[in-house]
Amino acid sequence: MLPDNAVEFFTGDWRLLADGSFAEFVNKRCDGLIVTMANTIRTNDEDGSLYSRFQRMLEQYTVPLTVFGLGSRSATEDLDQISLTPEAVELLQYLEDRAAPIGVRGEFTAKLLRLKAGVEDVVITGCPSFYSEPDAFQRLQRQLRNPEPGVTTFSGTQFKRHEELTWLVNIAKSDGYLIEPVSRFHHRAHLTAIKGKPFAVPPHLRKVPASEVSSAQLVDLFKNRYRLFHNPDDWIDFNKKVVAFGFGTRFHVNMATLLAGKPALWVTHDSRTRELVDFLNLPSVSLAELEGQTLKDLPNLAAYDSMFERLEDRFDNWANYMEAHDLPYRRPDLKLS
Repeated sequence: MLPDNAVEFFTGDWRLLADGSFAEFVNKRCDGLIVTMANTIRTNDEDGSLYSRFQRMLEQYTVPLTVFGLGSRSATEDLDQISLTPEAVELLQYLEDRAAPIGVRGEFTAKLLRLKAGVEDVVITGCPSFYSEPDAFQRLQRQLRNPEPGVTTFSGTQFKRHEELTWLVNIAKSDGYLIEPVSRFHHRAHLTAIKGKPFAVPPHLRKVPASEVSSAQLVDLFKNRYRLFHNPDDWIDFNKKVVAFGFGTRFHVNMATLLAGKPALWVTHDSRTRELVDFLNLPSVSLAELEGQTLKDLPNLAAYDSMFERLEDRFDNWANYMEAHDLPYRRPDLKLS
């Protein structure tokens, strides 16, 4: 999606090309700076210092700025019950001055910026990762028409929630895989299982009766059917070769399934996931709507007709956004049938 000569801060490769800070490197050697802001704005915050620090950081850069996927965290979608700190408003207005149009994740964030910060120059793009593998959509069409066998993967966000814990247990009792981006409890369980040490049962699973899931099933899950990926290429390659279907509450775990050309079902649980799936027309259900379903039922809930109908419009919208910021982007031939 980006040119080969793009430089990422977190890799540290830029240190081989220059001394000094990253800001100094960018100002001297780069044409612009892309800033990802997925969950930056938190509603009803009391402490605005984070926004002030972030703005001071951005003020170090003299090159043009582009915002990718600005999103908001909110416990409610009722804008009458939402406030932003003065520092958050100042940051958003600064971004409109420096980086317009601002790319936002969905309709909720766009309304929030307009009504609570007076920021009008926004473009809804959804998640930028959606546009990173255009060939995936052809592969997805083929998989939906002629499904290749594979495993089901699951990812969760808050396993203290009964609904997500239930699905974790269901995966343990099946041949499905758990994809885990962050939980230290799950990773500790994995390490003890593969090393043959006393199994470190995650705290939320200690409450599950043995009659519902056995210790042997849990050990098998965390020893043989647990995956944590450190780079997207390995992740997508695994999905291409092993996976038939994925579901869960983690947006980007499902996106990695989609980018491999395999169907996924997004389980929504907050404003962040809802606005993304709504704009991109991704198949989704709420946590409550999963109640009473079985693992075999879930693929039938993943209807992609709406996504395919609007896919070219979404890619055109993204291409227009990239062009508005003078970023190189070749409009793909999606070759849909």
